[in-house]
Amino acid sequence: MRQGANSAVRFTTYTTLKQFIQSRTHAGQTLPSGVTFGIGAIAGLVTVYTTMPLECVYIPSIGPTSKFP
Repeated sequence: MRQGANSAVRFTTYTTLKQFIQSRTHAGQTLPSGVTFGIGAIAGLVTVYTTMPLECVYIPSIGPTSKFP
C-alpha cells in the first residue's frame, strides 16, 4: 500500500508538471535535463509531504506491539 501510494503521487505529479511546462514551450521542443530534474525534485517533495500521514499510520501498525497481523 505504501509503495503504491508513493508511486501514484510521484508519477501523477511529475506527469502533470511536465505536461504543464511542455504546454508553455514550442511544439516539438524537448525540455532541458535541468528542467526535468527540477520537475522530478518537486514531484519528490510533493510525494514526501502527501504520503507522510500514511507513514504515521502504517509504521505503528507493524511494530512489535502491534495488534494487527
